[in-house]
Amino acid sequence: MITPHNFISKIRKIFQYCFILIILLSLAGSLPAPIVQAQDQQTCTDVVLPAIADTYLKASAATTNYGSATTVSIRRKGILVDYREGGLFKFDTSSIPTSATISSASLSFNVTTGSSYPFGLYEMKRNWVEESASWNTYDGSNSWGTVGAAHTTSDRGNTNLWDNPSLSATGIQTYTLNAAGVGVVQGWVTNPDSNFGFTIQNYDGGFLGPNWIVSSKEAGNENQRPKLLVNYCKPMSVDLNYFQAVRTDAGIQLSWETVSEATLAGFDLFRRGEVGDYYLVNAEMIMPLAGGSPFGEVYTYLDEEANPNNWYEYRLESYETLDVSTSSGYILTTYWPYATVLPVIIR
Repeated sequence: MITPHNFISKIRKIFQYCFILIILLSLAGSLPAPIVQAQDQQTCTDVVLPAIADTYLKASAATTNYGSATTVSIRRKGILVDYREGGLFKFDTSSIPTSATISSASLSFNVTTGSSYPFGLYEMKRNWVEESASWNTYDGSNSWGTVGAAHTTSDRGNTNLWDNPSLSATGIQTYTLNAAGVGVVQGWVTNPDSNFGFTIQNYDGGFLGPNWIVSSKEAGNENQRPKLLVNYCKPMSVDLNYFQAVRTDAGIQLSWETVSEATLAGFDLFRRGEVGDYYLVNAEMIMPLAGGSPFGEVYTYLDEEANPNNWYEYRLESYETLDVSTSSGYILTTYWPYATVLPVIIR
C-alpha cells in the first residue's frame, strides 16, 4: 500500500544546506539554545521542457506549412533569390510555479547543418498554429503583420534574446539566453497567457550561405528534439523561527517553531552519529498543527532511541502540498537548511 509518507520518499529531492545550528551541551544540562532566523531561503530546480510546437516559414513556398517536418530550416535572403526561412518554437512553462524566479535559461538543439551566419532569437508576440502557419499567415487564414513573422510590434519582439552564439557546430548544442531572454521566460512563468514561443530568423540579404537546420519535435530520436532548459528558484513556503535540541534522561528532546504553514503537509526528522548516513527517526510523518494557515506552531519530539551521551546531528525536512490536483497532494520535498549538532560529552 502506498501511503503519503512513502510516496513522498520516492520523490525526494536534495537541496543544499544553508545554515548550521550548533548547540553545545554540558553534562549537567544545555546552554541557552540559539535561534537561527530563516532569511531569504529558497530551493532551486532544473527543468527540461521539450518543444510542444515548432515549424518554419519559407519565402519561396509562401503558403506551405512545415509543421510536420522532422527538421526546422532557417536561412538568410540571398542576393538574387529570396531564400528567407524563419523558425518558430514553443515550450510549455506551466510546470514552473508562478512564484518562481528564473535564474537561467538555455535552448538545446540537435544541429544537423551548421551555419557561419548569425541568426537572432526573438520573443513571439502573437499566437501561431503549428499545423497551418506559413510564410504568409500565422494560422492558415490570417496574415502576419509582416510576412515571415517579421513585424517587430505585432509578430515578434525586436530584442535579440541570445548574444549571437556561433552556430557552426553540429550535434547536440546548448545556447544560453541572455538577461533579456531570461526575462522573457520569467514573463511566461508569471503570465502563461503571454507565452507564444520564440522565432529564430535573420532576413538580411547577403551571399547565400548554408541553412541552419535543427531537428524538430517530430524527430524520431527524442534526445534530438528542441528543449528549453530552465533553472528556477522559489522561496520556501514553510518558514522556521528555530530548530534546537536538548539532552534529557529520556532521550533527546527536539523542538522547532514554524512561522507560517500555508502549504505545509508535514515533517520528517533525521538523525546520524559521528559517522554514517541519516536515519529516519519518526515512524509516521509528523503532521502539521496549523496546516494551511498563515500562522505558526511550536513542535516537540522526543527521540527516545538516542543515547543522550552520544554525538548526534539532526536534520528536519518539510513536505509541501503545492499541487492538490494530484492523488496524494504531496509533490515536493523541501530539505530544511537546519541541522542541530550535539557533541560528545567529555566527562
